[in-house]
Amino acid sequence: MRNLLAGAVVALSLAGCPVQSQYPAPLSEAEFADFAGTMQDMAWFEVGGEARPLVQPTPVAIDELEHARNACMAANQISNDECAVSFIASPGDIGYLSSSELNYVYDYFATELVPCLATQGLNVGFAPPRADFSHAGWMTWDPYSELGAELPPSRSEAVFAACPPYPPMPFSKAYG
Repeated sequence: MRNLLAGAVVALSLAGCPVQSQYPAPLSEAEFADFAGTMQDMAWFEVGGEARPLVQPTPVAIDELEHARNACMAANQISNDECAVSFIASPGDIGYLSSSELNYVYDYFATELVPCLATQGLNVGFAPPRADFSHAGWMTWDPYSELGAELPPSRSEAVFAACPPYPPMPFSKAYG
């Protein structure tokens, strides 16, 4: 009977709480197309070609990118220029986030990290408006970057432990 009552108390106390049952949605097809186009343009700029070939890119782990491009060139099935734009870094490996993922991070920064830093005696001010937080899949504001010299190295480990820089983000190697 005691366990039944304890379970009922827990269930009632959690009834009104939002539960994060899953992580935010990954890149949509349109978001991935924007990302892929940007990455291909950057690769093409390095090659220095005139007109970038229109090929469907394959995302690969960042540490495998050079190997994938070199293997493509060695196979001689398509031109070296096409190989340069055929393989792009996986978005999560380099910190490119979907709009859902950006909202997830913004909510953490604004409602958990900024107040947590304040409890540590560190003031980063207020989070920018959500619309100013990111640009084209990249974060443009981070509370820790606002601290600069205000967070001395002697305190950083303790502050990072008390106030993790990012929420759980298994969808991004760059921030996880």
